[in-house]
Amino acid sequence: MRPGERVRRWPVHPPPHPGETLTSWLGRLASTYHLSVPQLLRHNLGPASALLDDPAADDLDWDPPPAILHALAERTGTPVGRLRRMTIGGWVPWLADTLDPDPGAETFPTYVRQDSVLLWPGEAGSNVVQRWRPWFPLPRHAPGPYDESALSAPPSPAAGSR
Repeated sequence: MRPGERVRRWPVHPPPHPGETLTSWLGRLASTYHLSVPQLLRHNLGPASALLDDPAADDLDWDPPPAILHALAERTGTPVGRLRRMTIGGWVPWLADTLDPDPGAETFPTYVRQDSVLLWPGEAGSNVVQRWRPWFPLPRHAPGPYDESALSAPPSPAAGSR
């Protein structure tokens, strides 16, 4: 693109649904062009496409680089603020005070119980959590919390000898 040249909007750009995440909307958007999300973003965001190599851009629903949100806004006409609210980072400080982990022992109980109106004081149980960050994405190689392979015990050496 030449300096001073305006970015043209994509011809088809369905608006995000209420409550939809950024990656869900990008999936719908990419499917209208018969592309995958990586293909859509890698080749159609101009200079912001280079930011996709940054590990911080790995999870677009967590806290994407602002340049990616601005490039998407230019190409779809969706305001940056709306795109930001489609990510977890867009809900700081309303849902969580910060995206950074807090090692304090009171972080989890404070977050869980600060707005509780359903239980009387002392009626709720207690949990001990060391380092907690709400909605912390699992590493891509780690099994999910309900992955059956993670729950099953490895076979014992004696089982193989029968």
